[in-house]
Amino acid sequence: MRQISACIKAFALLVFVAVQLRRRITLRRRGVEVPAVCFRHLQPGKRRSARLYLRYVPADGRGRVRIARPRDCPPGTGVGSEVPLLYDPRTPERSETVCRAGRRAWRHLDLCGLSLLAVTLAVTSPYV
Repeated sequence: MRQISACIKAFALLVFVAVQLRRRITLRRRGVEVPAVCFRHLQPGKRRSARLYLRYVPADGRGRVRIARPRDCPPGTGVGSEVPLLYDPRTPERSETVCRAGRRAWRHLDLCGLSLLAVTLAVTSPYV
């Protein structure tokens, strides 16, 4: 019974990783580039990373906000700076900075780690 449970969890993780990779690749292919303006730079305490608040206006005319990390923006980005941003015209809420969207698939370490965990669960499920 535990073996089946471990295989189901591994399969669910792999499906999640595949969906996330597909969304990122779709955004890279279908994305429309617009300038976003940084209007706030939040520098919290020691354990939390800094955040940049970027405002952009897609083709539908409604302004939207994207929260990004400084490593996902060009160096020296501060309040008032313009940052190139990609958004999906079908769902304008989905957006990424051009720096982050341009990364290779293997550079998405979060998804690589989840896929490794899923494969490990599947391989070790007979021994659980």
